[in-house]
Amino acid sequence: MKPGSTPKRRKKTYKDWWMERLNELHGFDAEAKNLYAVTSLAMEADSWAILKLAFLSNYADMYTSIIKSKIGHAYYIDTNAGCGLDMIQDVGNAIVFGSPLVAARKPKKPFDGYVLIEKKAEYCDALRKIIPQAVVVNGDANSDVGDLTGATLGLRHALSLVPAGTPMLILIDPYGMDIRWRTVEMALKTWSDVIINFQSVSRVVGSALRNEKYGNTLTDFFGTDAWRACDTYEDCLELYMSQVRKHKDIVFSIRIQGRQAYHYYLIVAIKKTSGDQGWIGFIERMKENVEKADANDVETFMNIFSNKQQTLFD
Repeated sequence: MKPGSTPKRRKKTYKDWWMERLNELHGFDAEAKNLYAVTSLAMEADSWAILKLAFLSNYADMYTSIIKSKIGHAYYIDTNAGCGLDMIQDVGNAIVFGSPLVAARKPKKPFDGYVLIEKKAEYCDALRKIIPQAVVVNGDANSDVGDLTGATLGLRHALSLVPAGTPMLILIDPYGMDIRWRTVEMALKTWSDVIINFQSVSRVVGSALRNEKYGNTLTDFFGTDAWRACDTYEDCLELYMSQVRKHKDIVFSIRIQGRQAYHYYLIVAIKKTSGDQGWIGFIERMKENVEKADANDVETFMNIFSNKQQTLFD
C-alpha cells in the first residue's frame, strides 16, 4: 500500500453479515424479555422467522437513512402488527422483537411516526404498552378500503394518520390470505416502499379448480382471475408480482427457507428515489445473505442467540 493511501475496506462475508445480525439480536435480548414480562404476550413463530426479521431490520435502517437525508421525515405502517414480540418455539421459546419493535428500535435514524394495525384488542393493548410512541389502530386492514364513511378502521384510516407528503415503509405481513388485493393496491399507490409476505396459495388454487367456492377468495386476493392458469407456487408468485409491478418501479422477491421443502417469499416493491440508485446494491447483498441461509444455518443462528453455541459454523 502506498504511503498516505487509504486501505481498502474488506468486503463483508456471509459469516460477517450474520454475526452482525446476531449481535443486534443479542443486544435486544434483555429488552425483549423485559417487555414480555410487561405484556405476557408473544406471537408463536418458527426459527426461520429470524430471516424475515433480519431483512426488515436492515431494510428499515437503510430506508430511514436515505429518506430522512433526502426528505427529512418518514413513517412506518404495519398492517398486521401482532403484539410486538415473537416466541421462537423450536429454540427454547426464545423471546425476540417482532416487526413493530424491529422497526422502532433498529434504525439509527428513527421513523417520525408508527401506525400499527391489529385486529385483536389484547394485542393492541400490548403494543400501546411497549411502543407508546405508536398510534395503534384496532381494526382489520381490509375493512375500510372500500368504505368512505369512516365507520370502520383499517388501512385507509391508518394512511390518513400520516402527514401529507410523507414517505412510508409499509409492511404487509398477513396470516395466510387475510389481505385482499385492493388493500395491497391502496398501499402500493402511496409514496412508499412496501414489503409483502407472500405465503404459498397453490393448494388453495388447486382446491378452487375443484370447488368454485374458493374462486372469489382467490380473485379478491390476486386482484384478477388469472390465478386459474397457475400450476405451481412460483407461478402464483410471478402473477402476484406482475400485479405489484403495475404500481412500483422496482419489484423483487426474497426466498425465506424453512425446514425441508417449506419456504415462502417476501416481495419488495420500491419507489425509485432521484439521483444515484446505489442502495440497490445494498438490497441485493441483503437478499443474497438471507437467501443463502438454509434451515441448518437458521438453527445455528438461533443457538448462538440463545448462547448454546459460541461462534457461527462451529
